[in-house]
Amino acid sequence: MDRSPYRSAPNPCVSSNDRQDAKRARELVSATLSGAFCVSQAHFTPETPPENNSRAQSASIGSTSRHTHGMPEIERTEAEWRASLSPDQYEVLRNSATERPWSGKYVDAHDDGTYCCAACGAELFDSSAKFESGSGWPSFYDAKFGDAVELITDRTHGMVRTEAVCKRCGSHLGHVFDDGPAPTGQRYCMNSLSLELVPATSTPSAPE
Repeated sequence: MDRSPYRSAPNPCVSSNDRQDAKRARELVSATLSGAFCVSQAHFTPETPPENNSRAQSASIGSTSRHTHGMPEIERTEAEWRASLSPDQYEVLRNSATERPWSGKYVDAHDDGTYCCAACGAELFDSSAKFESGSGWPSFYDAKFGDAVELITDRTHGMVRTEAVCKRCGSHLGHVFDDGPAPTGQRYCMNSLSLELVPATSTPSAPE
């Protein structure tokens, strides 16, 4: 018989709800570390499941409005978005999936130019604002224009984060964190699949 005093009864200072919350937290961390919320080029797990996506539910059927902070300038049906984007881009931009860390083509990019939205061509970030964050995703400390990127409170997966979407078309770009360098102190942690770098020697094409 086990006579250990440490296993005789549950901790009276911890409620059953607390223990369940702690268990869920451990499961969430484990899932995150194992890449459950990341995607590879072959498989995506949307950050926001359609059945739990309040932004998706708020949009009418066939509409491209993914959030409630104002209608995007560009509206297309999901079929039209699928036709204009690669399957990988569609999962990230329209289903809020996240590419696996270090897999994106712009993580170590150092070319001068403008990072545009891969969905609509809107100018989002200047290469001068890009920095090495060590996170595995291309990071910027500020957007090129004040209203180019819209920030939205994201409460999915039991966390409260700040999602970044393209103001022009409402497509998912990534998330923003308050651990970036000066002068803003912010880190725009973006998906390479959400971006298209236009070299400084080129003229950005007009958004569609």
